[in-house]
Amino acid sequence: DERVKVATGTASPKPKRKTIITPKGLAMCTFVWEPRESMNEGGQAQYSCSVLFKKSQDISELRKAVVSARKAKFGDRVNGLKDPFRSTDDLQGLPKDYKGGVYITAKSKQKPGIVDADREFITDSMDFYAGCMCRISVTPFAFDRNGAKGVTFLLNNIQKLGDGPRLDGRKSADEEFADADDDDDY
Repeated sequence: DERVKVATGTASPKPKRKTIITPKGLAMCTFVWEPRESMNEGGQAQYSCSVLFKKSQDISELRKAVVSARKAKFGDRVNGLKDPFRSTDDLQGLPKDYKGGVYITAKSKQKPGIVDADREFITDSMDFYAGCMCRISVTPFAFDRNGAKGVTFLLNNIQKLGDGPRLDGRKSADEEFADADDDDDY
């Protein structure tokens, strides 16, 4: 009985989850300031960030970590399991060098820490957005719940590495307005 093994300390320990830092990618769908309500009825709101990788980028460490998490939970089974890697080919409005690439989405119930390239905390929501360059800390997680089985990524933290064109088309206030003309009479 597994309960006896746990009580006596003879149970085999759970495998330690491996945290991976992704390569540099393009941030997309950034729900990192406020959690997004779950689309599943009764589901809990979660923070999330999707990151796109170019076809030429090496994401082999991410792929190896997913295989390891999958094998630890499901053995050699592959059929019918959800995979966390998605093709960018069906996405609209992306820079052309991301076509043929892949993206991942990582989620968490806890708010991720967000730092800049110098590891200074970012607290202004205008400073991290869909379109900036980043890397994220993720943990592959194998799941089996409500009939769905597979591997996903848990979101830990985010590092912004640089600015890029906003994918949502939004501009900052200083970009949107010209200097006020003091001569206008109203």
